[in-house]
Amino acid sequence: MHRTPPVTLVAWTPLPGIEGDFDFLVLDSKRNHVIIAAEEHHTLEVFDAATGAHLQSVPGVKTPHTLAYVPEKDEILVADGGDSSTLFFSAADFRQVDRVPLIDGSVTGKTDSPDVGYYDARRHTFYIGNGGKSANLSYSEITAID
Repeated sequence: MHRTPPVTLVAWTPLPGIEGDFDFLVLDSKRNHVIIAAEEHHTLEVFDAATGAHLQSVPGVKTPHTLAYVPEKDEILVADGGDSSTLFFSAADFRQVDRVPLIDGSVTGKTDSPDVGYYDARRHTFYIGNGGKSANLSYSEITAID
């Protein structure tokens, strides 16, 4: 029986002043940046994937959840539960370039609709789960955005 060596911690990056959960992360392969959804801090946090250095905090999101990097458009997609929308940011400068409203989850005071999502690179489609209890509805939806 062949055993691999145990996993080893190689680095960590402390973030003074940023409390709360990190929800999702995505790799911007063009710039080698890791972008993290800091849902309780209401920001996107950008790191250098090679060094772990914290590069910047990006405001303009309320409760970011799932993130996706779209290489063909060089954009970051954000399922924002606090805004009940999908936000589109330029990956080059984090300027918001578009917004698609989804089912309003704010009626319950929760900030988790939309929450989970998946970017299908082959179809160039972002699928987002939204609605349900968070929107005071008896059903949920899967929304597809091209």
